[in-house]
Amino acid sequence: MNREQFYAIMGGEGTLDYELYLNTKSLLSCQTKFAELCNADELQFQVVHQVEELWMKLMAYTLLDIDDYLQQENTNRVMTFSGACIRCNV
Repeated sequence: MNREQFYAIMGGEGTLDYELYLNTKSLLSCQTKFAELCNADELQFQVVHQVEELWMKLMAYTLLDIDDYLQQENTNRVMTFSGACIRCNV
């Protein structure tokens, strides 16, 4: 496939339901444009670190839920959500 054609597809309009729900147009615009990458590893670096930020956000929200369940003395939910945090961190 032609690189320019591929880049155009990746920078699409984002009008499908899936794209709108996940806001992929905005999400994909967080990475440097292909023509502006300083080397072949830059995109991978950006994506890996952005994904890590999203996992940390999920863990933070989950920890808030765990705190609520601790106050309610709901041990089962605390254990379930704690396990989810551990799996996110692996």
